[in-house]
Amino acid sequence: MKAQDIKILKRKHLKNNKYYKLMRRILFLISLIIITLTSLSFTEIKKEEKGEVIWIGKCDYFIVETSRFYILIENYYGKDIRLGDKLVGDLHSYNFKELYNVRKDDLQKLYIENYWSGKDSCFEWLKNHNKCGFESE
Repeated sequence: MKAQDIKILKRKHLKNNKYYKLMRRILFLISLIIITLTSLSFTEIKKEEKGEVIWIGKCDYFIVETSRFYILIENYYGKDIRLGDKLVGDLHSYNFKELYNVRKDDLQKLYIENYWSGKDSCFEWLKNHNKCGFESE
């Protein structure tokens, strides 16, 4: 047998070996994880959004417009919110948030009720939940 034939036989034997196959799968998964993590590390996750108050209800709710959404916010603590106020913070997730009010130079604890792509959806929610004088039919 020639040396080249022996190498071919060893390669065939190696490819049929279950440990060889397992190691190839593990190396593939590790490289896939590394590629995914490095690509995610280069994408910017934007937590701080800026928005402007565009509507204030007769109750504790108001609407903020950002570059992506209209946000319905409940003012639980009765802080002074005015039309045109600029709010900065994590506006695109639910729950209580401390948002920075640029006009007042102050942090305000507010509750983000929901956010939508359209302003009409905010009013629809208020109507469906009988808030701010909107009544569902």
